[in-house]
Amino acid sequence: MPTIALQWRIAVSEMERAKRVVVVGLSFAPSDVRLAWLIRHGLREFDGSIDLAYVKSREDPIEPSGHALVQRAKSLAPSADVKPYPKGFKAYLEATELLDRWDADWASNA
Repeated sequence: MPTIALQWRIAVSEMERAKRVVVVGLSFAPSDVRLAWLIRHGLREFDGSIDLAYVKSREDPIEPSGHALVQRAKSLAPSADVKPYPKGFKAYLEATELLDRWDADWASNA
């Protein structure tokens, strides 16, 4: 059974190879220092996109770029192109046309 340390090394390695990172339902809380370490190390030289799918609340700023989640992601991976999707995961899938591709792939395998 792999150790936690091995799992983290694998996670960093996979993140280093990624072209796109999709974050759903994660707050990037400043108190989560282990997650911050993983993001900083895994995305140290990352210049791909980080897509953030979240649900905007009434208290959130009007401009998605001002959302704390977006600002935190930019601070952890400064070279990344951070793209906010404030209408939730389904809206993210529709906006990126991933839902259509998934439906087509699923239908062709049925």
